[in-house]
Amino acid sequence: MLVENRSAHGSAPPPADACRGSVIVLKTPESGPARFPLTKDLLIYAEGIGQEALACAGTLVSTPDLADVAIVRLQPSVTIPLPASQTGSPRPTHRLPTTEVERLCSIASEVPLIVDVTLNQSVIFPELASAASAVTVNFGATDAQWVRAAHQHLGAPHLLAVS
Repeated sequence: MLVENRSAHGSAPPPADACRGSVIVLKTPESGPARFPLTKDLLIYAEGIGQEALACAGTLVSTPDLADVAIVRLQPSVTIPLPASQTGSPRPTHRLPTTEVERLCSIASEVPLIVDVTLNQSVIFPELASAASAVTVNFGATDAQWVRAAHQHLGAPHLLAVS
C-alpha cells in the first residue's frame, strides 16, 4: 500500500487547515472489535496515542495479549528512502523500518490491529497494511480527533473529517 500526501490537482500537499482533522479509512473489517465505529467497552492496547484521548474510548491495558484490539498511531519520521526505480514514482517514497513492521505484524498476529499513519511524506507499508485489521491515514489529526472519528465512522472505507 502506497499512500501519499498530495492533492488531486497536482503534487502539492493538501491545504493544512482543510485536511488536518481528516481521517481516511483505507481498510476496515466486516465485523469484530477493529470495525468502525469502535465500541466504548473495548480493552485497548495503544501506542502513539495519548491516554487522555483514549480515556473515553475503553479500558487501556498494558500488553496486546490482554486487549480486544490494538491501536497504533504512526508518525513515520524514521523511514528508509526507496529509489524511484523500485516505486515507479518520480517523488521520494519511504518505507517503514523492517524491524518496526515485523514488530507490528507480531502484534497483529495476537490481536486485531488498527494502524493509523500520519502522512507527513509518501510512505509504503504493504506488509503492515495486509496484517492490520483496519488502516486509517490522517494529515495531522490530533489524538482526540482520531478517537472521535473512530467512534463515529459508519464502516465502509471513506473520508471522515472531524474538526
